[in-house]
Amino acid sequence: MKQRLSKDQGLTGREKKFIKYFMECRKVGEAALRAGYAHGQYGSFLLGQDRVKTGIQLKMEKEGIDDEYLAKKLKSGLEAYYPEKRSKDGVVMQKQSPDFFTQDKYLDKAFKIRRDYLPEGAKVENKQVNIIINMNMAQGLLDSKKITKAEFEEITHEPIKDKENDREKERV
Repeated sequence: MKQRLSKDQGLTGREKKFIKYFMECRKVGEAALRAGYAHGQYGSFLLGQDRVKTGIQLKMEKEGIDDEYLAKKLKSGLEAYYPEKRSKDGVVMQKQSPDFFTQDKYLDKAFKIRRDYLPEGAKVENKQVNIIINMNMAQGLLDSKKITKAEFEEITHEPIKDKENDREKERV
């Protein structure tokens, strides 16, 4: 459920200036200094204050940056591609390909927004990870000698097909 934001959040004049400058430059320290605070480090403290966070949300919504807009931008970044490149003659020199660097940055941002990352220094105990391996992946692991024949049979629940014997049977 979306929280209803009210206009008057009890912000001081400097906090309002901080929000204004933060929206302009997106740099916490610079915004704090421009707002009249003695140290730029104070900006990090301000961002932790609920009333300042709410003020930033209000300012963003006033500028048309709501949850739907952010979700669309995030989705476009997660689906980023390099465009197709053509020569002067119109010949395709490089096909459209995924921009993994940009996608990675947006994926990292999405995980941070959803708070999927653990706090720094947190320890995980007894974490279970399930990896789904299909037949082709298992065969590739076996062919590259990353798993043994016994492990292959345990993963796939099928006996190993001997490729050499199969080829000899096909010849006969």
